[in-house]
Amino acid sequence: MAACSCRRLGCIPMADRSGYSGGRLQSLFSVATVDPPTRKMLRATADDTGAFITKRAREMTPVGRTGRTRASLQQIDTHRVPDGFRSGVQSHYWIARLVEHGVSGHQIRPKGTKGRRAISTPEGPRAGARSPGFAGRHMVSRAVGEAEAAWPELAAPHLATWVIEVENTARSHDGVA
Repeated sequence: MAACSCRRLGCIPMADRSGYSGGRLQSLFSVATVDPPTRKMLRATADDTGAFITKRAREMTPVGRTGRTRASLQQIDTHRVPDGFRSGVQSHYWIARLVEHGVSGHQIRPKGTKGRRAISTPEGPRAGARSPGFAGRHMVSRAVGEAEAAWPELAAPHLATWVIEVENTARSHDGVA
């Protein structure tokens, strides 16, 4: 039986009354106990969140004649960064950026030197045209906002698994039941 700091005869420390058998509580909080399950949980949560953002951004992307802009949205592979893990959505198709942010009105001029060539339009060749521009669809920005709102549901299964893994790892240390 452990000695009690109150020095009264017959005093049994509270830890002995609760069935605690001498293990150290720091086993529950040590880096060796929580680090591997925490990394696993953070990676899985980042991956699921990236998949959610990619799916929602694709759903909100308008489909033109080819569907290339929507198809160009790909999930970023989940990877480690200094402060955790990163995932998300990306596109290397130049039109995707224009659809996301929009385009202000502008003059379209023919290619070539000093405007000597005409541009093709549905109405026929022209020396130039005025584009009215268009508002951005903000599909990625909106998908990120939805992911932020849905994060408790996205993270819940991974957090439940994390709790079980940390407790099981702590139980493997002497004195933790």
